[in-house]
Amino acid sequence: MYAAALAIQVIISMAILIYFIRSPSFSMYHPVAIYSLFHFISFVSRPILSFWLDYDSGLYKVYGFHPTDDQKTLALLVSTFGYAAFAFACLRSGVSQVSFLPAEKMEFEREHLKGSFLRICFVLLPIAFWSLSGSFGNDFEMTLSMSTGHALNTKTTGYLYDAQFLAIPLSVMLAWFYRFRLLSLIPVVTFILIRAGTGGRGPFIVCILALGIVYAYTRRIKFPNFKVVTIGLCALALFRFVGDDRGAALRQLVAQSDYNERFIAEANQKAPLRTFESMDYASDVYLQYLVWVVPEKSGTYDYFLDNLELFVAPIPRILWSGKPDGSPIARVRLFDYGFPIGMTRSLPGEGWYALGWLGVFIWCYLAGHILGRIYEAFASGKLSFLKTFAYLCFFPSLIITFRDGETVSTAKQAFWYLSPFLIWWFVARFALKIPTYDAFMGAMKRRARRSDSPLAEADLVDPDKLRNLPPAVRRRRLALALQKR
Repeated sequence: MYAAALAIQVIISMAILIYFIRSPSFSMYHPVAIYSLFHFISFVSRPILSFWLDYDSGLYKVYGFHPTDDQKTLALLVSTFGYAAFAFACLRSGVSQVSFLPAEKMEFEREHLKGSFLRICFVLLPIAFWSLSGSFGNDFEMTLSMSTGHALNTKTTGYLYDAQFLAIPLSVMLAWFYRFRLLSLIPVVTFILIRAGTGGRGPFIVCILALGIVYAYTRRIKFPNFKVVTIGLCALALFRFVGDDRGAALRQLVAQSDYNERFIAEANQKAPLRTFESMDYASDVYLQYLVWVVPEKSGTYDYFLDNLELFVAPIPRILWSGKPDGSPIARVRLFDYGFPIGMTRSLPGEGWYALGWLGVFIWCYLAGHILGRIYEAFASGKLSFLKTFAYLCFFPSLIITFRDGETVSTAKQAFWYLSPFLIWWFVARFALKIPTYDAFMGAMKRRARRSDSPLAEADLVDPDKLRNLPPAVRRRRLALALQKR
């Protein structure tokens, strides 16, 4: 029965993917593209390999549960139903083909916003790399909660630990400003190596994907080509290398490992994990655990109450000694029925945890609809430069959103990946009064229509001629035009 369910799931998933590929909105910038990547790795490829090679017997023992074939089949159906609901909603609200910003607009913003961006980097990048170095050196003391499996900050605050994620959008945009030259990639490479040395994989994968997405957008590439695929394969290889020993091999290079880590590294060399065998890919097992617990053993659903954590998570624990671990109201506690350490719920799993089949539809459809609307605004090409590149830098983090499934995880990512753009926008547009490309061109056109203008209209509005002007001349013309508005 379970083997037949695997085959049916492959057929349905492929049908959804083919429908997406044949749709007008198909591109690698669409949220359905990144959800498809997550779904086919976690809920299609891994269950098949696990069925053939018996991956999960050890994980079942750790978690303290042994699902039946019916429960495994139910998990497959839930994941496929979630994929279908997400894709349907997202393709319904995000229907446009991606449109790229005009080349002259990007060149204009590259020249005029570089100074304000470097000011932001001067302030934020040292904070980000200080946080990253503290994470590498285990300077942030945390306590493992045995009731939820969460790592809790007891002597510091999560803001100091998470500040390292500021380096992702800043280092990627720094590479863009300097046209992806080798020297401009130093912050990106530094972040990837140090973060990999901590054993954490998600953030450096997001960094690599963000670099590839921004590079592809700059080159006006809609579909993955050889370079983009190469970047993705390198990211996957590094992900597996780090996941096998949690960064122990990299820490050994800088004498930051102890005997236990060397023992782990040697053990992994003797018995290496097979493809997709590690817990990093085991969303299918986590979903099996959820359908095993909810509602048969728990007797109830969570009814989306875990989203209340959004209201308590921003408050540092050092300021609130009685801060709840997770949501202040929890109807279902997964650790009461086993030991699901390291578990993430995934988008369809969060829906099932909240309200069963109806919850899967509501949660996946809602996520698809919201992300589709955001994509539609991006794909229209009418967004400002800063909003467009904010989308490009945040977009790869959706794979973490789909893996975790919880709104608090998405909110944290949005805060750290988008706040540099918000600060940059305020500094550039309000503090330094740097006009946008559209404001500049509008001012030039209005200036050209005036009879007392000493400049020919063609010289003012032709982007090619404007781009070839020296920066000082371009600034003087802009100042003159703005004075006459």
